[in-house]
Amino acid sequence: MGDSLVFDVIFPREYLRAALVVSLLSIWVLVLLFYYLNRYTKRTYFTIWTAAWLFYALWLTLGLSAPNQDQKSFLMILRQWCVGISAVFLLWGSLAFLEIKVRQTLFGLFMGFLLTWSYISPQITSDPLLIQMPLFLLIGMSSIFAGMSFYRLRKRRQFVGVGLLFFGFFLWGLYLATYPLTLKYENLYSAGFLVSAVLQLFIAVSMIVLVLEEARHINEQVQGQVQAVKSEKEALQLRILSAEEKYQSLFDQTRSRDDLQKAYDELRQTQQSVVQQERLRALGQMASGIAHDVNNALSPVLAFADMVLRKEPQLSAASRKNLEHIKTAAEDIAHIVERMSEFHRRREENKRKENFGKRHLNCSLV
Repeated sequence: MGDSLVFDVIFPREYLRAALVVSLLSIWVLVLLFYYLNRYTKRTYFTIWTAAWLFYALWLTLGLSAPNQDQKSFLMILRQWCVGISAVFLLWGSLAFLEIKVRQTLFGLFMGFLLTWSYISPQITSDPLLIQMPLFLLIGMSSIFAGMSFYRLRKRRQFVGVGLLFFGFFLWGLYLATYPLTLKYENLYSAGFLVSAVLQLFIAVSMIVLVLEEARHINEQVQGQVQAVKSEKEALQLRILSAEEKYQSLFDQTRSRDDLQKAYDELRQTQQSVVQQERLRALGQMASGIAHDVNNALSPVLAFADMVLRKEPQLSAASRKNLEHIKTAAEDIAHIVERMSEFHRRREENKRKENFGKRHLNCSLV
C-alpha cells in the first residue's frame, strides 16, 4: 500500500498529458534528426525510418486530442493503423539498412492488412488488450529487429554508437511490446511515456554519436589515401632522380654532346609522361566519383517518375507529358554519367594492358 502511494505521488494521473507531450517532443527530435541525415547522406533507410517516426508521432498526437475514445470510433481505428504503419516502415527501413531487397508490393499489402485488422478487431472484441496487443507486438519486434541490425553492423565496425543504438532500440521495443499491459495501471501508463521519451532521446543521441564516428572513420580513410598518394609521388620523384643520375653518368662517360641531348630528351619525356599519367588518373577518379554521386541523386527521380507514370492512370495529358520529359531528361543525364564512367574504365584497362606489356617485354629480355 505504501509503495503504491509513493508511486502515485511521483507519477500522478494528472501528469499523463504532460508525459504524452514530452514523448511527442522527443519523437519530433528524432524526425528532424533523421530528416537531416537523409538530406545530407542520401541514404534510403533514413527516409523510411523518418516515415516510421512520423506515423508514431501521429499516434501520440491523436492520443492527446482524443484520449478516451470508444474502440469502434474512427479516431481509435486511425490510431491503431498508425501504430501498424509505423511498425511496417520501421521494419522496411531495417531491411534497407541491411541491404536486403524486398518487393515494395509486399509492404503495401501488409499495410492494407493492418488497416483491415484495425477496422475489424473492434467489431470482434471490445477488450482493448486483445485489439492493441498484436499491433504493439509487431512494432516492438520491428524495433528489436532494428536494434539487431545495428548489432550486426557492430561485428564489422567497432563503433560505440552502434552498441548504443542496439541497446536503445532493444529497450524501446520491449516498452512498445508491453505497452498494452500498462493500460490497466494509470500510474504505470504515465511513467511508460516518460520512459519512452528518455529512450527516444537516447536513440537520437546514439545516432548522432554513430554519425560522428562514421565521419571520423571516413576522414581517416581519406588521410590514408592522401598519404598513399604522397608516397607514390615520392617514389616517382626518386625514379626521376635516379634517371637523372643515370643519364648524368652516361654523359660523364661518353662526353658526347649527342648522347647528352638524347638523355636530356628522354628525361623530359619521362617527366611529361609521369605528369600526364597523374593528371589522367586524377581526372578518371574525379569522373568516377562524380558519376557515382550523380547516379545516387538521379535514381529517385527516375524511379518516382516511372512509378507515377505506371500507377497513376488518371494523370492529365499535360502532367503525363511533363513527367515523360523529366524521365527523358533524367535518362539523358544517366547516359552522360555512363560515358563518364566508361572513360574511367577505359583508362584503367589501358593502364593494365600497358603494365602487362611491360612485364611481358621484361620477361622476353630475361
